Amino acid sequence: MEEFGCVRILVLLISAITLGSCVNIEDCGSKIGNFSNVAVTNCDHSPVCILRRNTNVTIQFDFTPHTNIQKVKSVVHGIEMGIPIPFPFPDADACSHGLNCPLFKGKTYSYRATLQVLKKYPRVRVQVKWELKNEDKRDIACLLIPAQIK
Repeated sequence: MEEFGCVRILVLLISAITLGSCVNIEDCGSKIGNFSNVAVTNCDHSPVCILRRNTNVTIQFDFTPHTNIQKVKSVVHGIEMGIPIPFPFPDADACSHGLNCPLFKGKTYSYRATLQVLKKYPRVRVQVKWELKNEDKRDIACLLIPAQIK
């Protein structure tokens, strides 16, 4: 009986340590909305998201605009040494790829997109800045995601 208790405590401690090391996704300037429930492939239980070259990475999150919005554009940058470098993103018009625009103030929407990590990208540690911008180029949601391109 005592062994079972020790095993149970050990499992709980390992679980707590694992959950404590999840990726720290920051808000980098959401002005006219907020986001929640962020999920990124290969970001489950590590301090950085692993972005493997020549694969696809999917991001999914919920967001709620604080104002009515007609158009939404996805903008993605890799920030290395403080310099933002654009990631080519062919499906930038989020209204044509999953969102039904216009969007309404106070309603929660789910956003999902896939980004190709090209083989030509260097193997570096970057901050991925993922933005949803409205028709006036204001940030509805701005996420900063620590990542490692491998």
